[in-house]
Formats: sequence, C-alpha cells, structure tokens
Amino acid sequence: MLRIAYTCLGVQHDRAGSPPATDCLLEPDAVNQVRLRVHLTNIGQATAGDTRLWLGLPAGVQVVRAEPTLIQDGLRQQWQVGDLAAGEQRSLYLTLQIPLNRTNGIAQGSLPTDVLVIETAQARYTNGAQTIDQTLPSGYTLLVRQAPPSINAQLALTLRCVEVLAPADPPTADCHLRAGTDNTVRVLAQLTNSGMATATQLVLRTQLGTGVQLQADAGSVVQPDGSAGVWAIDALAPGARQEAELTLVVPAGSFAGGQQVLALLTRATANYVDQADNQAYQSTLYQAYTLPIQPSSVVPAAQNVSFLPIVRRAANTVPNEQPMPDLVVQQVVVEPAQPDTGSPAQVRVTVQNVGTATATGFWVDLFIAPQPVPTGSGLRWDMACGLEPCQGIVWAVNELAAGASVTLTSDSGSFSAAYSNWDGQFAVPGTHDLYASVDSWNAADLARGAVPELREENNVAVLRAVTVSGALRQPANLQSGLLPRPNLP
Repeated sequence: MLRIAYTCLGVQHDRAGSPPATDCLLEPDAVNQVRLRVHLTNIGQATAGDTRLWLGLPAGVQVVRAEPTLIQDGLRQQWQVGDLAAGEQRSLYLTLQIPLNRTNGIAQGSLPTDVLVIETAQARYTNGAQTIDQTLPSGYTLLVRQAPPSINAQLALTLRCVEVLAPADPPTADCHLRAGTDNTVRVLAQLTNSGMATATQLVLRTQLGTGVQLQADAGSVVQPDGSAGVWAIDALAPGARQEAELTLVVPAGSFAGGQQVLALLTRATANYVDQADNQAYQSTLYQAYTLPIQPSSVVPAAQNVSFLPIVRRAANTVPNEQPMPDLVVQQVVVEPAQPDTGSPAQVRVTVQNVGTATATGFWVDLFIAPQPVPTGSGLRWDMACGLEPCQGIVWAVNELAAGASVTLTSDSGSFSAAYSNWDGQFAVPGTHDLYASVDSWNAADLARGAVPELREENNVAVLRAVTVSGALRQPANLQSGLLPRPNLP
C-alpha cells in the first residue's frame, strides 16, 4: 500500500519589482515556477514491484524539469519508480510553470484565491502475480498572494465529527467508521469570516466522497444537489460565524479491503461577492475531510466494548473487566523556548500510561510542522514532511507499567537514530507546530498501532507556535537514508 505527500519548496516568478516567494504563495499577474516534491512511501508489508505513478496536471500547468525524468503518457506524466520495498520511500522533484496572468493565463479575467497544481495521482504496482491499481490523494493546491486580510473577506471552514452511528452499535464519539456495515455520521460545519469585509451571495458547495450520501434532514440549511451539498448564505459579516450540521450516510459497499481512511468530503468551494471591491471570488476551503476506519476484525464479538466516556478509577475493581494500557502524551517541551538554527536545542516528550495494564513495545514520533498532521497511529514523521529539509525524532519504548511515565529527550544517543533525522538543532526558521504521537507505527495494524488500548484517540499532543530564528541550513543526516522501520521496537 502506497502513501503520497506533496511539499512546495519555493516559488519564482517573472513579475518585476517583486522578490521570489519563499512562503510558496503564487504571485498574481505573473508566470510562476514552482519547485514541488512528491514523496512516495510504501506503508505496506510487502514489496510493491515495478511501481509506476501517473500524475495528472490541470490545463495550463506545465512540467519544466523533473528529477528523475518523467515520461509523457497521454495526458499524464509517468514516473517509473521501480521496486519499492516495505517501508521504503522515494522522492520526485518537479519544477512546474504556472502562468497566472488575467489576460492569457489560468486566471482568465479574475484572480483566484488558490490554484490546483496536481489534479490526479494513480499508482500501479505488482504484489506477487497480482497487479494492483491504487488511486492516491491529489487535488493539491497552492494559494495565491492576496490583498491584506484587513481589506477583504477571509473565509474559513471547520469540520468536526460529532458522532458515528452504525446498526446494532451505540453512538460513538471516537469518530471511527465501522467497516462492513452502513455508517451514519453527524458532522458539524462552522463557516467564519475573519476578514474586514462582508461576503455576500455566498454559496458553499461540498463535494461528497465516493458512495457517501447527504441525508436531507428537515430544516437543514445544507441540501443535497447530486453528489454534493449546497449551503446558501445571503451575507456573512466580518467576525461572523454560521453553523450547520450534516448527516452523512456511508454504505457498507464504500469500504475497500485494506483501506485505513475514507473521504467523506473531497472538496469544499465557496463562491461569493466581496464587498471590499465588489468582485466575485471562488475559494477552496477544504481539500479532503477523512475519518479513520475501524476494521470489523478489531473488536471480537465476545468482547464487551463500551463507547461511553471512560471514568478513571484508582484501581481495577470492576468484575470481569480486562486490564488494558492507555498511552497519552503528557507534555512536549523545547529548550530554549525560542531556538536558533545555529544553536543546540533540546526536545522533551513525556509519555504516561494512564491505563490499568503494562504497555510493551511501541514507537513514539516527533513531527515538526507536519503535512498532514497526525491524528493517531499509522503515520510516521517521515511520511508527513511539511518542511524541507524534513526533520523528525523517533524513540523506542520497550515497556511502560500502568501509572508510570517516561520523559524522552532529543539528546544524542537517547533516540533511535536509524529512523530519525535530528542533529541537535532545528534546520528551518519560522513558526512551527510540533506534534508528538505515542504508539505511532505498526504496519500490521495501522488503526491501533502496536498496543491495544482503552482509548486510541488520545495518543497525540501538539506544542504550538515554536518560533525558530536563524538561517535555513541543511542537516548532515538526511531522511532519504533512513532504514525501513520494523513494526515493533
């Protein structure tokens, strides 16, 4: 099974008087050249033989340079990756030309807020005698440099799962879909305007994932329209927020074998008139909203499972209750609090077992500004590189007793160097969020990791807004030389 990640490394343009963009914003009224990394990882347990990746680019986007070389295959670009062993990863570096001129470029008379860069991604590989086709996440976009937010409307959409209901199951707030059965999902949508201008004639269109259906609840402001939901708002003033609840039905036939996540919504776009300049805009507010899948084999039929909130006790005094560990990240600390790329820094992660049984053999990952962010097990730091160069730290914990805690440090010799990229200093200046994930990786069970726990949804913590000063530098130990990580330490 393959995973793909996209990272913008920089933008250059031909607009006179404007410097190159280091923030990866496309320059309006200019021809932009984008440096993009496509990172492919085999997260399965078997070799993906003769792997090939096809990338579909939108009309107007052209490949200027590719390392390694791409092959034009019809309307798509083909990357012949070759054999990809379990845990192995490869990177493709692209330079794309994106003309953003309103007269003869992609913009075509109006300035978009974002531009689609990768439209489709399709992989093909062999597993023994079997040939497998896998559709990979795409829809990768880059933002266009806009006027200051104090002038225009600034829209943002937040989606939050409220609960998942499945036949013969009580509602669960852990928001894991159940494979092999129909699921009904309640999602709360919040649309906010953080700008200083009112957005009028606003129409939000949310595209549904394959097989997903929007239930037409009486009185709901979001109504079905084919394979999408439409939310019309007359006006959204500065600082205003509106909420709507979506009831989504996911039929049992939507689940494919080996699938770990399922996209409920694949794209959300807003069309509106900005009262700051009385111009019509279209903005992409969400690329994909996914929920993890809990395989039907995870919970045996004979096991007594409660999805009610868990009440902590001093001891395991309930008859016939099976003792289980419960791993949480208590704290993430960086010293100094505002590090410099030219000076040593220490990262400390404190992990505690708040369950009722000993946890044995698990990994802990530290992510620096990851894309995507971790939400549980099944994601290693090197699969979510949001910066270039990409840094991350891995610790192996052999045992943690019930009630015990351990503080892991980034000091030399205290982490698993073979699976980490850390030389004692941060590499990329800026303001970054640091994520720590406990029981982060087990390719044999991506949903639960290596340790079955009382709760699987509390394994990630984040330290927000760590400001790193200094100049960009290149660490000596690049992640391209990482060894494949085993399922267990």
